[in-house]
Amino acid sequence: MHVPKKRQRLQNLHILDNLIEQGYNLCWAATCASIINYKKGTSYDSYDVNDYYSPHNNNSENEVYTADIPKVLSLYGLSYKYKAIAPSAQVVLKNIKADYPVYGGFEGVGVSL
Repeated sequence: MHVPKKRQRLQNLHILDNLIEQGYNLCWAATCASIINYKKGTSYDSYDVNDYYSPHNNNSENEVYTADIPKVLSLYGLSYKYKAIAPSAQVVLKNIKADYPVYGGFEGVGVSL
């Protein structure tokens, strides 16, 4: 798998027990990286995910919306479904117990559980 060049790091987040380096406006990519790293045992950061996804993104502004996240994760061999409604606490807990991290978009910020 292609691993893009690293760039200057602007911010660090601690997600899923892994340090994920996050660039400006790349919370979606840091969240995806945390899930990919957890499931695949890799060490990607937000720049890696953004750079790898960019050629596949049809948006000229290179914006990524919550509905786009399954496509991003599929590039790394992960299967996710987008749902426009918030899952119940029971669904979140069931997914976490099943070793299936949850991606959520909250007020424009990507978060993994």
